[in-house]
Amino acid sequence: MKKFLTYLIDSDKRSYEVNENNLQVVVRGIPTPLKWTFDGWEDTVFNWTRHSTYWGMTRSWSIPIRFVKDGAQILWSLAASKGVESQITFVMQRRDSNDGVFKTIYTGEVNLPDIVKEDHFVEVRLLEGGLTKDIKANEGTTYEFPVSAGVDLTIDGILLRNASNSLLVGGNIPFTYGNHLPQIDFIGSEGNVEDNTRSTSLHTFGNVTDGDIAGTNDPYYEADATGPVSLKWNWSFRSAYYFQELSFPFPHLHGPDPNLRIKVDIRIYNGGTLKSATTVYSTSNASEAGQVIDYNPPTPPVFAPVTHKIQGEQEFNLDAGDQVYFLVWGSPWKQDAGALTGGIEWVRFYYDVLDSEMSISAGYSTIAPPTTIKALPALTLYKQLVSQMTGGSFEAVSDYLSNELKGLLITSGDAIRGIGGAVVKTNFKDFFAAINATRNIGFGVEVRSQKEVAVLERKSYFFQNEPIVTLGEVSGHKVSFAQDLVYNTISVGYENQTYDDLNGRDEFNVTQQYETALKKVVKRFELLSPYRADMYGIEFTRRNLEGKSTTDNTADSDVFIIDAEETEPGKYIIHRIAYDTITGLIAGNTAFNVELSPKRMLLQHGNFIRSFIDKGDTTYIRYRTGNKNSKLSTTLNGVTISESGDVQVGALDDPLFIPWYAEFEAPVPSDLPDKIDVNSYGVIPYLKNGRVVEGLVMDVGMKPVTNDAMVYKVLLTANTDLTQL
Repeated sequence: MKKFLTYLIDSDKRSYEVNENNLQVVVRGIPTPLKWTFDGWEDTVFNWTRHSTYWGMTRSWSIPIRFVKDGAQILWSLAASKGVESQITFVMQRRDSNDGVFKTIYTGEVNLPDIVKEDHFVEVRLLEGGLTKDIKANEGTTYEFPVSAGVDLTIDGILLRNASNSLLVGGNIPFTYGNHLPQIDFIGSEGNVEDNTRSTSLHTFGNVTDGDIAGTNDPYYEADATGPVSLKWNWSFRSAYYFQELSFPFPHLHGPDPNLRIKVDIRIYNGGTLKSATTVYSTSNASEAGQVIDYNPPTPPVFAPVTHKIQGEQEFNLDAGDQVYFLVWGSPWKQDAGALTGGIEWVRFYYDVLDSEMSISAGYSTIAPPTTIKALPALTLYKQLVSQMTGGSFEAVSDYLSNELKGLLITSGDAIRGIGGAVVKTNFKDFFAAINATRNIGFGVEVRSQKEVAVLERKSYFFQNEPIVTLGEVSGHKVSFAQDLVYNTISVGYENQTYDDLNGRDEFNVTQQYETALKKVVKRFELLSPYRADMYGIEFTRRNLEGKSTTDNTADSDVFIIDAEETEPGKYIIHRIAYDTITGLIAGNTAFNVELSPKRMLLQHGNFIRSFIDKGDTTYIRYRTGNKNSKLSTTLNGVTISESGDVQVGALDDPLFIPWYAEFEAPVPSDLPDKIDVNSYGVIPYLKNGRVVEGLVMDVGMKPVTNDAMVYKVLLTANTDLTQL
């Protein structure tokens, strides 16, 4: 009675066989095993190996297979007639000693490009087939995913600082009255955002009222968000007091009101209502107004003006919609002096002082109105990637993305700009690298309900404590340090971006460098996301390029990752935690993607980092340097996270392993393939000198025909006592 059956099947799961009558290669719809085994099959070994990047398990066939008789004829016939791209799958089954049922122990794809034909056999290599093959073949292939089928994300913006400069022209004050709003010409700003300051026209008044001022609707500054504005002014003008009798054509000698003062006010209005009036300059007596002294015709009058230096700075807390005006005026103003036959008196102002800077500058915060963009949930993009890589043949599952990371959204620069037809261009390698860098994940292929599925979960999922099989006493035991898993420095964060804006240096989602206490192994642990999470990059793209479909931008094809929260099905908003305190940012509590910061990325990987810093719980991971802003610090429920702070290793999450490999020889249980299918990521307990040791499978082989003892390579678990080995 046969113990093994082997099959060659096509893409429709039909069996190839050689027809006994005409010796032609045909396909059958029912499972039909080969009549002849392959040459050297007693030496066949297939291995389970842990992937060095994804941390899932992969299987491989160790040596080329030499097919004879019917197997050789089938393979050469297909290669010769249909080409080496023909899809042929090799399946090996073994009879279960308990129930006598043949069960599949290996499935792999025949790699026809490796085919070698000799007189009595055909030699080929096997590749891991199915889902594993598709992932390996296409993980670096970039696909386009339209965001139109995604969710709506409303971005309400962040506070941005701007600094503007203006020239105070003053204007040609007519020979009447004098109270006025001076002409201010906007020169430019340091920021790369819309300006809240503007150029204004000259407005003159008689007995000026708040209604007159607000009615011009021509403020120097208008706030679009609640926050402080710092104003700085430096200019000069001259003034002179005039009195004109109605019967006289020229100014006439007349002393000014003793209460006359020259004043400059900063007045703030909202909705036409005065909120505050701050006098930033005032003379102390009437004579400081200057005067035009009477004359005896035809002698011209004596012109005796006074020069005023207006200089200072002050911060004002404004609400959205507040309007700021500079008012220059003489108080009190009189229309009818009552002298002689009646008359008019006023103060005239002259903007002819050439040695002054004549400037006004403003430093302020601004916020853009909300916009709604399209984005793809990370779970959706993950499933679409697997579908694209496998032609829709396999399912992708992730409890982690479905639940804890439900609000993690991915979009593109074009989508942020609101351009129609925007897509996310990415591949699986970049997707995994981004999610892993920010959240510490793993990926593998599992058999569930007799079907292969792609599984993405937290990395801890791939380091479980449940035994796969339990072995007895082993031989040839060898322990070695896992240098390939140990690092002395850590780079974490995102690629640094350059912004033509004063806010750009405030960005915190950039690259940071840390150093451990390890000295003997010199290697960098890189946790760098290929997707961007810089809130300023998102905000500048949104504010400055929204809807400008013909304007190119370097961020157009960049992929962005955004921390959001769902408010109703298909509707998301920016996720912001109400920290007890948040410091080190211009944006303050309007900042977003804070939970994706480099320090939080490092902490997310705490269980892995603590694993490779063995015996180092009392040491620290030292912050060394960072690009742009490393001053961000938050406190929530008594826990403070500072981007530039050091981290004690012992405060990180519990380790997943210790950086030591063990290799040994032991028999391979006949049911190992079934056990690994059920629990690929558990431990293998074994005995060393009567003591139980546990290791996570890194590599193990099996000879399915002879079931000889094999060499196991395991990564020792965190509870291992090395002194007892």
